[in-house]
Amino acid sequence: MSAYYEIYQKWVNEVKDPELLKELAEIKDQDDQIKERFYTNLDFGTGGIRGVLGAGTNRMNVLTVRRATQGVADYLNKACAAQPIQVIIAYDSRHKSREFALESALVLAKNGIAAKVFRELAPTPLLSFAVTHLKAQSGIVITASHNSKEYNGYKLYWSHGGQMTDQRAGDVIQCVNSIQNELSVETMSREEAEAKGLLVWLGDEVVSAYLARVQSLVQNPELVSQHASELKIIYTPLHGAGLVPVTRLFKNLGFSQMRVVPDQAKPDPDFPTVKLPNPEDPAVYELALKMTRDFPADIILGSDPDADRAGVGCRGKDGKYVFLSGNQIGVLILDYLLTTKKARGALDARHLVIKSVVTAQMGVDLAARHGVPYMNVLTGFKYIGELIDQLAARGDYQYLFGYEESYGFLIGDFCRDKDAPQACMILAEAALYHKQNGETLLDRLETLFGEMGCYLESQVNISLPGLSGMDRLAKIMAELRRTSPKTIGGLEITYMKDFAEGGGEQGQSVLTSLTREFPVTNLLRYELKGDTAWCCIRPSGTEPKLKLYFGAKGAGRQEAQAMLDAMQKELSAHINGI
Repeated sequence: MSAYYEIYQKWVNEVKDPELLKELAEIKDQDDQIKERFYTNLDFGTGGIRGVLGAGTNRMNVLTVRRATQGVADYLNKACAAQPIQVIIAYDSRHKSREFALESALVLAKNGIAAKVFRELAPTPLLSFAVTHLKAQSGIVITASHNSKEYNGYKLYWSHGGQMTDQRAGDVIQCVNSIQNELSVETMSREEAEAKGLLVWLGDEVVSAYLARVQSLVQNPELVSQHASELKIIYTPLHGAGLVPVTRLFKNLGFSQMRVVPDQAKPDPDFPTVKLPNPEDPAVYELALKMTRDFPADIILGSDPDADRAGVGCRGKDGKYVFLSGNQIGVLILDYLLTTKKARGALDARHLVIKSVVTAQMGVDLAARHGVPYMNVLTGFKYIGELIDQLAARGDYQYLFGYEESYGFLIGDFCRDKDAPQACMILAEAALYHKQNGETLLDRLETLFGEMGCYLESQVNISLPGLSGMDRLAKIMAELRRTSPKTIGGLEITYMKDFAEGGGEQGQSVLTSLTREFPVTNLLRYELKGDTAWCCIRPSGTEPKLKLYFGAKGAGRQEAQAMLDAMQKELSAHINGI
């Protein structure tokens, strides 16, 4: 009998959950299903776990959540042994999110750790804020971000409010992996946990404290107080956790002409109106666009289910809406911050911009025009959160803005993860500012292109599902390292950085005092001749795909687009030939 089938039989004999038992019975004669679900444990990576909901050790379910939480509890009881330990837990609108949050709390309680759980849906940035606000040692948020409805996940945070980075996460992973039998993990009853003060429910006081901090980020209070009602906004939370914080925030600020897409307002784990609840995808704004026929909004805002990512569409002078890329949104937010801070004499060379290595160069060049330095970090907002924490400890540089091309933005460092309510608010303020000057956000972007050159970016995702896909992905990365292409898009490669080797990156910072080695990761970066183009290649950390990132700068849009097209064509052909 195979090892995976033995584990399957053990689940059949010992699992008590009726829903899981029903699913196990349905696959009893499907060896391929049994193997796929039980050949391995759902991997607990540096960011936590994420997977398809269902029965099996390779699925998201109550038992795999308990196993993960027991590992976290073991780590916390070792790392924080000399102090009372508390963990903040939040969850989004997905299937089983609240159940997984409660199960996590009851495992912690069994291990003598107090869990403070949000009574209602709570965005990821609210969890990040609450960890530091309540001085907790750790935090957990149950979410699968913008994945499809079949998924859920579990993200782990440390006391600084950001996700755990490599070394500490590695220690947690060891604790999780040491638990061989997920069926043996014990929980405390809810009644006992509440009676002992080991399960505490969080209410509106934390939400209000968070919203007050976000509201304090308004750059031009006079502009907002006098003219907020003039900006027309449509917002969609895409059936997620963003509705309450975003609408409360905008109401507090006086944005009275804000309308919510009604069919996407209510939290719904099936996300019935969209294929994927991803604000990066213009298709999710179809219902919002229909509303513009009767309500010609200046901007359309959207957030994903856990409200950490934000997207925006802008109405042009021709009445048509253009949805911006993550890179473009980041540049527009940064431009507004730089402009307004400079106008009131609050900008200096101690400010710092942070971006990921796969995020476009335009923000760096824009900051340099204002004498503001930058730092690159690896992909994953946890590295931005980690650097913010280090800056706060140092005291010599002041965090200004951090962002990633994947629609993650953060202005206020009281959170240490990307924050959609913050981004929505500052985008609305920026749109209002430009409207007062007779412009739109699109106009401002084109002005910057005219002054600095046209920066365009694109991304290609190569899906590689299943075990065969994992093997294929590994082969591609190994071959690229063995025989690097000589050109990409007809442009000579002048510099290649293999992040699997660690070390620093060429031109990573103008701050020699902050320059440090990157952690080892599976990523390749190419700089191309003339410093007008670049590309990066990396496996996704959460999905079975290879991600290719491209960036080009041209004198105009046509030149930049031609460079992008040529780069995509040549590199994709090279990879397909491996």
